[in-house]
Amino acid sequence: MNWPAIGLMLALAACAGEDLAALRGVQPRGSSYAETLAREYRAFALQRSANGSWRTAEHFAAKGRAALAGRLPQPDPVDPSLPAAEAVALRGARERLLLALSRSAAERFPPFAAVALARFDCWAERSRAWVDSSEAVRCRREFEENMLTLEEALKNPNLNP
Repeated sequence: MNWPAIGLMLALAACAGEDLAALRGVQPRGSSYAETLAREYRAFALQRSANGSWRTAEHFAAKGRAALAGRLPQPDPVDPSLPAAEAVALRGARERLLLALSRSAAERFPPFAAVALARFDCWAERSRAWVDSSEAVRCRREFEENMLTLEEALKNPNLNP
């Protein structure tokens, strides 16, 4: 038996779940970008943990906690091992999202920007598991809906929440 490896695995398992446990007890309220983002990531983390996807749950819980602490997360990178068409779609979507965020979407339209970011990350994560899954398709559709709203709203400089 490889006792050092077993010890390392046990130590890592003990640390795993800290962000999820901390975020589980928080109910982000309000409509600011950070609060909406934290709420979206919390819901996704709890769903993934209920499905036994602990690493994914912890990843999104960490992003939710970061948002609550004022350290706003960036969209997840696109997995280069995805099928080419899906990778191209995700890269294009990520660029659109980053452009909207650079144009003050989070400040001007916080709920739409936060949901767009969370749905992009959901789409990217679910595509890694299964490109055509109903969850990946739903996340992509909800991302597109929010992005279309953001892009139209950002075209009008006089439009504010």
